[in-house]
Order: sequence, then structure tokens, then C-alpha cells
Amino acid sequence: MKPSELYEALHALISERVPLHIWGACGVGKSQIVAQVAADRKCEFLDIRAVQLDPVDLRGLPRISADRAEWVPPKFLPIDGEGILFLDELTAAPQMTQAGCYQLVLDRKLGEYRLPDCWVVIAAGNPASERGVHFSMPRPLRNRFVHLDLEPDFMDWCKWAVRVGIRPEIIAFLRFKPALLHDPDATSDVNAWPTPRSWEMASN
Repeated sequence: MKPSELYEALHALISERVPLHIWGACGVGKSQIVAQVAADRKCEFLDIRAVQLDPVDLRGLPRISADRAEWVPPKFLPIDGEGILFLDELTAAPQMTQAGCYQLVLDRKLGEYRLPDCWVVIAAGNPASERGVHFSMPRPLRNRFVHLDLEPDFMDWCKWAVRVGIRPEIIAFLRFKPALLHDPDATSDVNAWPTPRSWEMASN
């Protein structure tokens, strides 16, 4: 789906507290769209990079309380309010780390920790075809998500570019060569290639 369709789908599905996974090539704006949805809904946006976590990090550490062991969840997990818990780069995390997300995604809890009612879990990752760091998502975790595929769309990008102040020379050039908005050739070993993100960097 194009970015405007993903934006609308996120608004609709967040209200149902459905766990979502967004698939898309690098640089097409997955995390930016989720952050924009959070801003428009005036709720918190908690960006957790799954690739930086060990399998036990989400569960926290044990401590002794009244002669019994209990788990202390990490401080970065929310305990109140409303927001989006965004597990970015989930498919770049090892499968053991991904497996650590099973209970959080489906049951909205981790051991004794419970995700507040007004929070929703959204994840994002790149497909294996992108040739980045990629670990296949375990089937039990895959089955816990609603999966959405994001693809760049030139007209959507132009509307966004005008709104956020991308330099008019870049917008004009891409109107002349719209195929250069995004190069989907992941077999090339060049260090830089056109994506919506790289055009924003060029503008900056």
C-alpha cells in the first residue's frame, strides 16, 4: 500500500489495539509514518530498536521480595498513558530476541508486566530481499501480527515534500524523473541509491 493508505490503516487499526507489522524497503518512511500517526493522535511514541536488545532485556531482571523472586521490567516499557510501542528493525534482531516478543505482541504482557490498555504494539522491518541484516521471523510471531506492506508512491511523496519543505529543485527534478524517487534494485553494491529518505537528506 502507498503511504497515505498506510496512514489511514494505522489510524483504523490502532483503535482496535491490533498488533501490526509494517514491511518495506529501507528508506521508504515506515518509522516516519508511524511517528506522524502518533503525533496526530497526540499520544506517546516509544521507539525501541529490537536489534539492540538481548532476549532477556524485555523481561527485565529478577529481585528478591518477601523471600520470593520477582521480575523487574525495564524502565523503557510504559506503565501508564497512551501511545505506540514501536519495535523497529524487528527482522534485524536474532530469532531468540524476536521470540522474546511473543507474549508482548499477542497477550500484551511480559511475565508480571502488563502493557497499559491505551498502548498498541507496532513493529517494522525490511524483507530479506533488501540484503540487510535479516533473520526470518518465526512463524508463531508472524501469526501474531497483521501484516502491512509499504511501497513508495510518487504523488504521495510530492504532497509530503511540499508540506515539509523539501527543496523545490529536488521536487522539480523528480517530477521530471519520477522513477528516480526509489531504486528497488537491491542487487547493486553501490553505497548510495535513491530512496525517499536519501532525497530528504539531499534536500537538507
